[in-house]
Formats: sequence, C-alpha cells, structure tokens
Amino acid sequence: MSTKQKPLRIVHLCTSDTGGGAAIAARRLVHAQRACGIESYMVVLHQETNDPYTYSILKRNKLSSFRALLYKMSEAALSAISCGVLRGHRLFALSIPFFGFDILRNPLCRQADILHFHYTNQGFISLHTLRKIAKAHKKVVFTLHDIWHVAAICHYTRDTHSKGFELSTPYARGFPAKIFAKYVWKAKRTLYKELCPSFVGCSQWIAGVAQRSQLTRGCSVSAIPNIPDTAHFQPIDKEKARREWGLPLDRPLILYGAANTNDDRKGYKEMKESMNYLSKDEVVHEKNPLLVVFGKYNPALFTQELLGIEVRCLGFVKDPEKMAQLYAASDLFLTTALEENLPNTIIEAQLCNCPSIAFAIGGIPEIITSESEGYLATPYDTKEVAKALALYVSKFPSVTDTTLFEKACQRYDHNRIVESYNMVYQDTYSKESSTIISQN
Repeated sequence: MSTKQKPLRIVHLCTSDTGGGAAIAARRLVHAQRACGIESYMVVLHQETNDPYTYSILKRNKLSSFRALLYKMSEAALSAISCGVLRGHRLFALSIPFFGFDILRNPLCRQADILHFHYTNQGFISLHTLRKIAKAHKKVVFTLHDIWHVAAICHYTRDTHSKGFELSTPYARGFPAKIFAKYVWKAKRTLYKELCPSFVGCSQWIAGVAQRSQLTRGCSVSAIPNIPDTAHFQPIDKEKARREWGLPLDRPLILYGAANTNDDRKGYKEMKESMNYLSKDEVVHEKNPLLVVFGKYNPALFTQELLGIEVRCLGFVKDPEKMAQLYAASDLFLTTALEENLPNTIIEAQLCNCPSIAFAIGGIPEIITSESEGYLATPYDTKEVAKALALYVSKFPSVTDTTLFEKACQRYDHNRIVESYNMVYQDTYSKESSTIISQN
C-alpha cells in the first residue's frame, strides 16, 4: 500500500458469514486484506463461525434473535405477496428492503471509513438504514454478487439489456411487485445521489450491467473478481480423493451441484434434458458414467429413472477440504445455471484441476477461456451440453490438465485483488457526497 494513502478502516456487511457465495467471498476478502496490512472487519446479522474478525450486530438474547426472525419473515411475506403464495420457492428471488437494523449503533460501523456492502437482504439492512448512513456521510462501496444493488427488487432479471431493465420483475408479475419495484427504485435513486457510492462487479459482465443501470449514473463502476480459497482448493490425487468419498475408481464421474439445486436459476430442467440426451449415447452406456450431486436437493428429482444415468446424492458439503476432494475426484464439473455472475464452484473446480461444462452466460466465459478449462455451450442448448459431456465421458480415463490450478492462481491473484479494492476505497473516500448531486 502506498505510504501517501490514508490507512482506511474497512467494514464488510453481509447477512451471514457462511450462507451463500457472497458471505464466503466477503470473509475471504477480509482475511486477504488483513494479510496485506489493511484493517478490515466483517459485520453480519447471523454469525456461525468463530472468525476473530467477524462480529454480529445481534445482542445475545432471545428478543434480538426474535427481531431478526420477524424482519426476515416480514420481508418474505412481502415477497410472497409479490410472487403469489404458490410460488414460495421463488421468495428470495427478490428482496423488498423495508425491514432492517440500525448498523450505526455498532461501534465498528460507526468508526468505519468505508462500509462495504455485499448481500445484505433478508432483514439485515433496509432503506431506512441507508438513509441514516447517508445522513452520517459514511462512504459506501457495493459489491455486486448479483444485480440487486443496481436494480429495484430482483436479484436477477434475465434481460439486462432492455432500457429500464432495473424495474422488471420476471419472478413476480403481479401488480404488487410493480408497485414495490417502482417505490424501491425511486428510493435507491435518491439515496445513491446522497451516498455517492462506488460499485464493484465480481465479473466484467455484471459491471457492464451496472453501467447500463440508471441507478449508477455518475457513480464509479469497476470489475474485481472474488478471492478464491487456494488454501483448501488445490490439486489432489484423483484415486485418493475417490477412495476418501467411496466413489468408484473405474467409472467417469460427472459432478453437479449448488448450494440449492431446487432454485430455478440453477437449471435443473436443463440438466435433466442434458442427461436424458447423454443416456442415449451408446459409447456413454459402455463407459457407465456416474452423476454425483452435492448441495440442497429434492431426492424425488434425482433418480436414475428421471435422468437416465445412475445418480449418487451426497447432500450439503460444508467442509471445504471435503469439497476439494469431491472436485478432484471428478472428471468434470457440470453446471446448467441459467443466470450466474462469477460462480465460485467453477473456479474451485479449476483449482482442483477439474474442467467444467456450462452455458456461456453471465461471467462464466471469463472463467472458461480455453479448451483445457472446459466447454461453453450455447445458452440453454441441452443437446450441445450432452454432446460435450459425451466427449469427456468417451475419453475416460483421460489425463487431467495439471496446469489449471496455476492458471487460476494467476488470474485471481490475492494481492492484485486486494490492491484493486484499495484503489476503489481510496477513490471513494476522497469523493465528496455533493459530486453526484451537482450532476443531476
């Protein structure tokens, strides 16, 4: 860090310290920043780890916990009104930020030079909280793990190119959703003018989306990738990894999974179609591949009868060392996600020298850039996915490209990412809040 720059105290804000990719990415960034001498902390609503730099705003009593639960349920109720009660699995596809805590009562947040927002929904930070932050003249950075910070109420909207895409609500087409979206959009527009925040996309793709949003007019927008966990996700001997998990040594393994495979965005329907096409290939039948599934799933949907090939479901894998073994044990990682930013899963697979097959959507083409790293299929073309899978399966047992780990480490160099964020912080800290107001 340059000696001419003011040392800044950074406080990262996230609803949880473990739940979801945003929480994991934020905590990794905190540790990387501290390793580089930056005073960095993480303040969350729900704390599950004993991380020495992570703190919960909740007081250790039942009333505080009840209040957090009440806020989450209240936000979910608004989403249910918007989505319709029969579409409960989509409740968190959108967030209506009417409920939240006053984080400025927390001493770390009060003393912070930069408040760095990640995923702060589900009853953590509300529009009212943001108004208080603006009145306190705090400096703010938003990292875009999805598009919510630069849209109205939706975390993804599919169409991010049409004018006014920020107001679209593809997962909630009812009248209440349109009312909520318009209100939140106007409130965000007013608050962003006062806050003068900086926006950081985890991928070039989402940074481009942010630049097209009317909410970021006059604001700084840049792209900085997440920091991967290179301590746990490393090359491991394939045979040893398979023995650890009790997986067969003589069959090609296709790994599929996500934190919640029941989420429509994760593309179960497209995965099922791809597997059915794959199962009709005679060469594939001879190789007898095994589909290995991790994450939250519905057992009724992952059967050989439905997918056409044998399936083994392992459930949610919390231990990063066990997850690294799973990547290393596999011949390839498959994701049929319909909307993605810069998925940790593909990067983690690469760190374990495991190639991936995915649709060429979102920030994924920024990760899979060569044939050795995997295959990019035309968006939503399940026959093409099946052909790519068949090619990998037919080559079993093939020699794994052992350079994927090194390539990923170079692409996501920790020190370079920390320095890039530090430049954003310094620029944000030096800006006057009146800058954007004077432009409009």
